Parts: sequence; structure tokens; C-alpha cells
Amino acid sequence: MIMRRRLGRFWLTAMIGYGVVVLLLAGGMILAARRFNLVAATHVNQVRTGENQITFAERLRWSGEAIVSTGRGYLISGDPVFLQRLRDAQDDFDRGIRTLTQGTSDVTTSAFVTAVEGDAKAFRSHQEILVEAAHGEDMSTLARRFETELVPLQRELGASLDRLIDHEESAIDDLYRRVAGERSRLRGLLNTLVGILVAASLAIAAYIANVLGRSYRKEQTALQTSRRAVAARDEIMGIVAHDLRNPLASILLHAEVLREGEDSATTKIHAERIEAVALRMESLIGSMLDVATIESGHLSVIPRPTAVSRLVDTVFEMFGDAAAKKQLVLERPRERSELVVRADQDRVVQVLQNLVGNATKFTPQGGRISIAAVRDGEFVRFQVSDNGPGIVLEDLASVFDRFWKHETRGKKGTGLGLFIAKGIVEAHGGRIWLESVPGRGATFYFTLPLCEGVAATSSCPARGGPQNEVSNIHEDNQALAH
Repeated sequence: MIMRRRLGRFWLTAMIGYGVVVLLLAGGMILAARRFNLVAATHVNQVRTGENQITFAERLRWSGEAIVSTGRGYLISGDPVFLQRLRDAQDDFDRGIRTLTQGTSDVTTSAFVTAVEGDAKAFRSHQEILVEAAHGEDMSTLARRFETELVPLQRELGASLDRLIDHEESAIDDLYRRVAGERSRLRGLLNTLVGILVAASLAIAAYIANVLGRSYRKEQTALQTSRRAVAARDEIMGIVAHDLRNPLASILLHAEVLREGEDSATTKIHAERIEAVALRMESLIGSMLDVATIESGHLSVIPRPTAVSRLVDTVFEMFGDAAAKKQLVLERPRERSELVVRADQDRVVQVLQNLVGNATKFTPQGGRISIAAVRDGEFVRFQVSDNGPGIVLEDLASVFDRFWKHETRGKKGTGLGLFIAKGIVEAHGGRIWLESVPGRGATFYFTLPLCEGVAATSSCPARGGPQNEVSNIHEDNQALAH
């Protein structure tokens, strides 16, 4: 009986002691973790603020250089385009100054920003004087005044910006050192705590492993749920697109009957409008089917030997009237190409139609659009060029994303054309890319496998690789379309 009592007290004491150790470890780790997270969050915010300040300062330098270059261009040429760019650069500079001023509480940084603002104000004031004088003085006199009066002010502005950026870089270097030192001390404290309570840490590790296991299982469940949702969405898109085909076909049929009948002109006009809307709906449904097929990774093509000249002629027939109506020059290759590609003609025409259609939409009246195709190793490289507004640098990486659209007033679209074009080209084993200079136009390129020494009426062997395999999915989509 006494032994049992002693054993009971021993187990009770052991359990209490173990509980105290576990509580101490848990409390210490929780406090250390909360402290570490708090310090880490503070450091991240500080580093982010410092890096943002450097970024804003660099943008400010760029805006200052833009003010100088555009002002010089206007003084030399008198072109009002340079004057507008000068105003835009001045607005960007003012925004940068406001951002830097609002984003810092450091007295030294504020002093540097104030110095930059003062030097910029002096430069811009004198520049405005020369801009106003541009209407009454000759260009040589203005250029001489620019060198003698503005260049020193420009140097002072550049020196102020350099001092500001050097100060910001020095400040963020100091911040990195402080962050590294404080984190090192926190790691030492945490390691000491874990070392003292190593026995109890095994239990905590088991608990954490259990929690992580539950979290992992929850994540897997959520992932499977999301995959089922995506599959259901694609299935719904396919069903909706398929079910809408029949009523659209009926609309088109009745519209054609009305348009070809002997009724009044008003009836024919309404019939043509019905037909146009139905065709637009049919095009959107086709795009939905293409997007769903591309996203599922099942887009297939039926590649056959196809003459490049035939593809180009087809596109010219499509857009000849639209280009003439907009007074655009549609340029074809100087010599008729004898190249033959291994491609699905309808799909490649769809790619060219998207590219030329975009060029026609965004190229201003009187512009030029050219189509060319040249051999590039074992491929044929197509290119569609225009001299429209082009695409800014930050958008080049996303133009082939789904739903990306060129933000231009009055220009509507679904944002699916380039995404579908990319999927079609890659299904052929080729690639598609873009080169653009804002204000000077854009050029789209894509490649298709070459059939060397093969006529368009002959067979063209595949060059290997899964991209050349053919499945029944393309035929299934064509069946849905009809």
C-alpha cells in the first residue's frame, strides 16, 4: 500500500514536473517566436521602405534626365511633341518629389529631397525661360544658351540626385547590418532556450509535426477541391458552348432567309444585324472552346504540307477591304514565297487573323502593316509588323496571357486572341514572341516547322516530339462547331 502511494506520488510529481517543463518550453518558444516574427516584420517593412526610397530616387533621376533631354529636343527642333513629353516628364518629377517627401521621416533624407527639389526648380524655371524664348530666337542661339546657362544647372541637379541616392544606399546598408545583428542575437537566444529544454522539445516537435500533418492534409483537400472546380468549369464551358451552337445556327439561318428575301430594305438591314450579332457570338464561343482546350493541355492540330503563299493570300483577302477603308497600306512579301510548312491551315490562318486584326485595329489611319515569311533553320519565321503606337516595355511579358488587352480608348476585345494564338503555335512545335518600341509600332513573330523540298500537295514527315502527334480532340472540336 505504501509503495503504491509512493509510486503514485512519484508519477504525480513526474507528471507535474514534465508539465512544468513543457509549459516553460512552450511559453518560451511562443514568446521567442512572437518576438522573432515581430522583429522580422519590422525589419521587412524597414528594408522595403528603404528599397522603395531608392527606387523612387532612381525614378526621380530618370525623370530629371527626361526633362533635360526632352527640353533640349524641343529647343533644337521646336517640335510640339517634345514639348508635351517635357510636360509629362515634369509631372512625373513632381509626383516623385511628393512620394519621396511623404515616404520619409528622416531629417537628413528630407534635407536631400529639399535640395533636389530646389535644384530642379531652378533648372526648370530657367528652362521655361528658354522654352518661351524658342519662338523668337534662332536655334543656334538657343543651343548656345542651353550649353552656357542650363548645363551647369543640369549638373547641379544631377549632383543633388546622386547625393540623395548615395544617402539612401548608405542608409539601407546600415539597416542591413542592424537587422543582421539583431537577428543573430535572437537566434542565439532561441538556440539557448532550445538547448536547455532539449528533452521537452521532442514532445513539442511531435506536436508541431502533428499540426503540420493536419495542415498538409487540409492543403491537399483544398487542392483536390480546386482541381475539381477547374475541371467542372471547363466542362461547363464546353457544355454551354455546345448547347449555344444550335440556337445560333437557327438565328443565322433565319437571318439569311430574311436578308435574301424580297422584303423591304429595313427587313434586310435587321437581318444583317441579327447575322452580325450571331457571328460575333459564334466567334466568342469558339474562343471559349479554344481557351478551355488550351488550358486543359489537349489542343491538337492536324498538320499537313501547306504553302506559305496560300496562307498569306488568305489573310490578304480577309483584311484587304478593312485596310482600304481605314486607308492602311497592307504590304505583302515582294516575291512570292515557295516555302512549305507542316501546319494546320485553318489554325495558322486563325493566328495570322488575330495578329493582322490587332494591327489593323490599333494602327492609325494612313499607317502600314506588313506580312513576311522567311526560312529560319528548320522553321519558317512569320512576322506581322505595324507602325502603330506599340506596346510599353512593362506589358511585353504579359501580352500572351489570358484576358490581357491593350488599354486603348474605344478599342474593344476579349483579351483571348493572343493567348489562343500562342497555344496554336506551340501545338505546332513553334514559338511566338513580340518586339515593340513604344511610338514606333510592334512586330509579332512566330515559327512553324519547315517542309524542306516538299510540295504543298505531298506528304510532310513529322520532325519528332510530342507536339507533332495528332489526336481526335481537334475533330471533336470541329464536330462541336458544326
